[in-house]
Amino acid sequence: MQKYFAIAAALATVGIFFYGNKLNLPLIDNLNLELNTAPIDPAGVAAWNTFEQYRTYATENNLEGVKSISHQVSETCKNPATLAECENLMQSVAAFTKDLRGSDFKTVYYDDRQIVLVSDPVETAEGNALVQILLFFTRTSSGEPRVLGMRFCFKNKGEENKSCFNADPAIRDQNQNGWWDAVESLFYK
Repeated sequence: MQKYFAIAAALATVGIFFYGNKLNLPLIDNLNLELNTAPIDPAGVAAWNTFEQYRTYATENNLEGVKSISHQVSETCKNPATLAECENLMQSVAAFTKDLRGSDFKTVYYDDRQIVLVSDPVETAEGNALVQILLFFTRTSSGEPRVLGMRFCFKNKGEENKSCFNADPAIRDQNQNGWWDAVESLFYK
């Protein structure tokens, strides 16, 4: 019997939530519900899922896991003699990214070689600049994302172009080699 009461209460709550205004119930008059109905881009979802796994591996100091989903690893992490320093780097990545959420990255640029997730510009604590986070990925021949890097970009509030990523296809690959300049700049030489 208690199960039926719980179901009835849940249905009543959902009904009031969605139909409260039609029933002239003032319970939700001031509720500002904003639903994101934009379709989720599969490339962006795949990239974000890869980044979350990368963050988990970094938190666990799982170097083999990090290597398995990375485009490249630092010299520090390649060298077994500097494993302690590599683990410190992984912990730093985990700490810097712990509050990032997939919903922070509303813009996705991609082709068959690369993916860039771009956050909206957010005002800094001082209020005089904007910060934007960019997550860079390469793609395997089967299209799977590999973590390449992350950048924080700061701009003056008054600047006209607030985005830190040049999305113009005509100029984002200056040397026409198929790698966008912002992505290519993160490759270790």
